[in-house]
Amino acid sequence: MKLLLFLLLPMFSLSQEIVTTSSGKKVRLNANGTWEYVQSTKKENIEFKCEDVIQTTVDKVTGKSTTATKDFINIGEKEKGFDVIMLTASNLLVFSIGVNGKIGCIDEKDKMNVLFRDGTKLELVHNSKFNCSGDFTVYFSKSFGTLDDLELFKTKEIETMRVWGSSNFVEKDLTQEESKKLLKAFECLSEKM
Repeated sequence: MKLLLFLLLPMFSLSQEIVTTSSGKKVRLNANGTWEYVQSTKKENIEFKCEDVIQTTVDKVTGKSTTATKDFINIGEKEKGFDVIMLTASNLLVFSIGVNGKIGCIDEKDKMNVLFRDGTKLELVHNSKFNCSGDFTVYFSKSFGTLDDLELFKTKEIETMRVWGSSNFVEKDLTQEESKKLLKAFECLSEKM
């Protein structure tokens, strides 16, 4: 009996396996070496509240308050992805992206491309200083003329983000959870502007 079980064990390892990609998509790996996407039968019902994604802190010395995301919103992996942090100051919302990956330096002309889940596309320009640390920043305010762009981020889920540097770009497809978390952060922080 043990011999029969030992002989049948390899057959079980050849059965189908379902794995999740780094972008959150489910893939069925077939025994014959092929693969196919698995269509989810249920809709993920991920909801965030403002208190889940932002917080206000008061500087004990100056008494000034700052509202920002509670922590970095991580998109993708440490080797190739983004660490996003946002904050509000006066009538300004700062959208700062730490790019994880080899893109070279970022200067004032470099761009970020955003594809929203509804097919809308947007191109933003880096609004901060030249750096080789992978920091890409966009300011949303009336004086920067970017309030219409902010409206898109407050009302639409992001599907893909691509940030360009001097030698390359980093692109990530957002999972549904990452997309909803960013949407809620933009929505909540824009109310504090």
